[in-house]
Amino acid sequence: MPDLGAAERGGTASAARLDQAQQRPRQRSDECSTCGGQWQQRHGPHTPHEQQQLRQDSSSSSSCSSGGASTSSTTTSSEPRQACGQQRRHGRTGALARSGAAAGPRPLHVAALALLSALALVLVGPPGGGPLALAAQAKTLHASLGEQAGGGRTQHQRHPRPAAAFTPYFITPGGGEKYLLSTVRAMQTLGFFVDILVQPDNVCQAQQCVMDVATSLRVTLDPELFSVHVVHREGFRIFAGPYDLFFALGNEKYPPVQGVGRVNLFMCQFPFDLDRQVPQEADDVLGSYDAVMLNSHYSLRWYHTYSVPVYHSLHANNRLFPRMQIVHPPVTLLPPLPDAAHRPARKNIVMVGRFFAGRQSKGHPEAVRIFAELYTSLPKDTNLVMVGNPMPGQTSYLDDLNNLVRSFGLTDRIEIVLAAPSERVISILQSGVVQWHLTGLGVQDDPASLEHFGISIVEGMSTGTVPVAYIGGAQDIIQHGHDGYVASSAERVLQFTKQVFGMTAREQQVMQERCIRKSKQFEYARFEETFHNLVTVTQRLKPDPPMAPAVVAMIRK
Repeated sequence: MPDLGAAERGGTASAARLDQAQQRPRQRSDECSTCGGQWQQRHGPHTPHEQQQLRQDSSSSSSCSSGGASTSSTTTSSEPRQACGQQRRHGRTGALARSGAAAGPRPLHVAALALLSALALVLVGPPGGGPLALAAQAKTLHASLGEQAGGGRTQHQRHPRPAAAFTPYFITPGGGEKYLLSTVRAMQTLGFFVDILVQPDNVCQAQQCVMDVATSLRVTLDPELFSVHVVHREGFRIFAGPYDLFFALGNEKYPPVQGVGRVNLFMCQFPFDLDRQVPQEADDVLGSYDAVMLNSHYSLRWYHTYSVPVYHSLHANNRLFPRMQIVHPPVTLLPPLPDAAHRPARKNIVMVGRFFAGRQSKGHPEAVRIFAELYTSLPKDTNLVMVGNPMPGQTSYLDDLNNLVRSFGLTDRIEIVLAAPSERVISILQSGVVQWHLTGLGVQDDPASLEHFGISIVEGMSTGTVPVAYIGGAQDIIQHGHDGYVASSAERVLQFTKQVFGMTAREQQVMQERCIRKSKQFEYARFEETFHNLVTVTQRLKPDPPMAPAVVAMIRK
């Protein structure tokens, strides 16, 4: 703080000096070589402080000294005089300034200018660098700061943070693996180096194997920002970590392993254990996680229903239940439709899904029965085309399906396409007026058998095919009557299919355009944004880990 008393005392002294100055002539011997003495004639000689400031600000052209000696060539223009006057105005003007009485700290704006001058010297070197050099350096600094503040890829590659993704399942092409590898990619874009942790019996234990699976699933990974590690597991413990971020994939109410990260996320694809009692030690495992990710409102509803006992157990032990967050699976949208001249004619009903029996079977037998009742009311060139990969050991399922088609005499109207290349699958979807998705149709009292989300529904909608899907996770995708239909029974499937085929060409086109727009809400960019927000919020809510006593003692000193 300035000494106000000194300033007040200086005011009296300055008044006396001013009276003396008015009674005596100006001392021409103290003329400034920069201003030619004009300012001295009007306001008196420069104070030592002003002389020092002028010497610092002067370039090779001139200087301001107490004796008025020039340190360089003589200046003839009026600019030095104006500069000297400006220095006088912006510096210490008036009688109080000339007296030098208030010699306290500099005003704030003067100190700020001095700091900026020092910064300029650091950036561009000594005088003579010129404004262009300063501008170039400032531009470089701005880009560097922007890259660091915005989390640029280069900055992340220099200083990646440790993260891990654990899966107890084989890494082979499938919906769960697409979710896993898409999460790894989202971690990479957040600036993490990701260890993919697998168990010793996993069929995919090398980085190239993971890259091949990612390519088949159309997921782009940075090979420089991930590695694959085989970890050993004892109960719920794995020998790995610690990490800044840890992600685990599972199919039960509780995670497969204890969280080993500062922030721990558990992706429950669906609580397939339903109401099965949870082991006591599983409470501690779930309590080590910060959030449970679910792929749809359907999965969230059933997870919430079956995890109530776990919630009460954690509450009784003063433990927090992880927050639950819906993060829809990412969908790689299919290529745009070709022009009308090369586009296949839309006429068929199509189905996309693997061929297998049991839980989450795609409903192929039910589709054959519905089509047998429906085909007489459809155009004669409308067929049912079912495409997908056969699951290992499911030859009997395919044999029974073919026998069912022959029993209805529909071998010329129902086509089963196995292991088709992606181009063929896209062409089939583009030829469809309607896409059926009947997972869980006819199953009673088993919510796990229904579709939890339905990636193939979104893929079909991206080609403009109108979906008619059985209830379940499809309700997160389809707005009934607007961009598709959600059916609660086989009779409803038949009814809504007839309704779509009975539309005019214009009405079908409007609904197809709505389907394409809706599909874009589930592309990878939306998944990444949701995941990034979840990680950011969780990190902010998470308290910082306690510091070591030695660090605390050092800070206190």
